[in-house]
Amino acid sequence: MIKEIRNKVNENTFNEELVYLLCKVNENSGFCFYNKKVIYIIKNFDNLAYKSLDTIFLSLKCNLKIESIEHDSSFSTGYYNVIFYNDNVMEEEFETFINLCYIYSECDKKIRFDEFFFKMTSLFQIPKEESYTNLLGFYGELLFLEKCYLDYNVDLTNNWHVVNTFDKYDFCINDANCIEVKTTSKAKKTFKLKHEQIFNSLNVFIATINIKESPNGKTIYELVENINKYDIFSKNINFQIKLEEEKRKLNYKYASKNKFIFSDLNVYLNKELKHIEKYPCNISNIMYDYDFEECKNIEINELVDIIKNIL
Repeated sequence: MIKEIRNKVNENTFNEELVYLLCKVNENSGFCFYNKKVIYIIKNFDNLAYKSLDTIFLSLKCNLKIESIEHDSSFSTGYYNVIFYNDNVMEEEFETFINLCYIYSECDKKIRFDEFFFKMTSLFQIPKEESYTNLLGFYGELLFLEKCYLDYNVDLTNNWHVVNTFDKYDFCINDANCIEVKTTSKAKKTFKLKHEQIFNSLNVFIATINIKESPNGKTIYELVENINKYDIFSKNINFQIKLEEEKRKLNYKYASKNKFIFSDLNVYLNKELKHIEKYPCNISNIMYDYDFEECKNIEINELVDIIKNIL
């Protein structure tokens, strides 16, 4: 679809005053070309009043009346919400724009259109990080999501990177139970822990994941593609936006070439881990290199049962 849209944009001359269909998603939405820009249109099911907002990459127009579309007569005259893509269609961001808009059209539980726009504009402003460690962390979190769903039929998509008081954890199950995933590509079981994050009054479960670099493994992009074969992931627009947020932080060199296979997973509860009990009040931001080798772990089944009882 992306290639088709790019080809049509690059190979055709359009009248700037007309709206041309580039690719239809369904009866109510599609990608068009207007005034030298690719636009995404969808019927105004939210009954939003007219509004207009502009950012560098994207612009929003709500409740626009569109009477006809060139090359397609199936779109009925009506009021549509529109997002304009303001950059070059050959940029990587264009693929993100197309993919998220397509998912928004197809997902069952839609967020309001203007909220979707604001989430996407925030996404486009994320600075890229060039960190191998960031890649490992993202990879481990997705492996944990995938394992919980495929092995235990537990869907944690809406608990991943929750924006609230407890957003310092990878997964927030409720106000008292959180999960922090730690990932390494080394054989050892030593992971960095932030004291204040882990050792507090909450039940913090630490899932330690060991992965190995291997030519027989998957890159992070291939892992994302594999996860998105399941509707529970691919049709959740909020989850897809979070995925794109994390993907945009990756170093492309690492993300496209480094392949990993799963090696080991262990779960620990903070209440059962030894740590520094007392330290001077004028010291903060304590970080451990924590060796879990001799620590008592809990079975992942126990964690899953706790999750199921809460969700």
